Amino acid sequence: MFFILSKILLFLFMPMSWLLAMLLWAFFTKKPKRRKYLLGFAIIFAFISFNQYIAMSLMGAWELKHKPQKDKVYDYAVVLGGMTDMGRKDGFFFHKSADRLWQVLPLYYSGQVKKILFTGGSGRIIEKLKPEAEIVQDYLRKIQFPDSALVIEQNSRNTYENALYTSEILGAQKDSVSILLVTSAFHMRRSQGIFEKQNFKFDMFTTDEYYRVGNSDIEIYLFPSSDALRVYELLIREIIGYVVYDVVGYI
Repeated sequence: MFFILSKILLFLFMPMSWLLAMLLWAFFTKKPKRRKYLLGFAIIFAFISFNQYIAMSLMGAWELKHKPQKDKVYDYAVVLGGMTDMGRKDGFFFHKSADRLWQVLPLYYSGQVKKILFTGGSGRIIEKLKPEAEIVQDYLRKIQFPDSALVIEQNSRNTYENALYTSEILGAQKDSVSILLVTSAFHMRRSQGIFEKQNFKFDMFTTDEYYRVGNSDIEIYLFPSSDALRVYELLIREIIGYVVYDVVGYI
């Protein structure tokens, strides 16, 4: 029930949902003055919704930024899922959040991380798909990453379950091993709270930051872009997730 509720809330708070609601209201209203105001609000809202600079600035205020300690060796890098297109049947398809995995692999090969623990199942409500952890395992085997250095958790559907099932896998050793928690910068705020609630002790490593200081490309200031909608979607999802998790006691 909680899983489905979070999906419904995400849909209701998406910018496109609000924009569509305003346009439909303007179309069906019989009051010309109200229609005028609604269309005006819709234009302003559309400019904000499709502006990359505004979207990324808001995301930057939410993101956390952390790097691993330089001289510390970690027993486990716990990498959170949410980086593949699980519906693809033709090979591997990774999106931007796969930076979580790409940034950890050099740490393993340099000896700073002993093992990678990847946690991620399927986040689909109806369709039953291959768990993301198995997809990542198949990929790592294809590039000849050693099985002995990989632990997978394939049942979790959300960040809370990532922490819960990872805790079960580590068991009693959770308090004695050094852990590097790895996820995207936009996702770390919620992840930190959840893993701390599960009594993990860890350092953090954030990847694929959306906001970068000093971006002088005039296009992101003036021209509309559908990329902004993706940033808003991620940001709103994280804020909703954080608030809901806090209310139910997961953080």
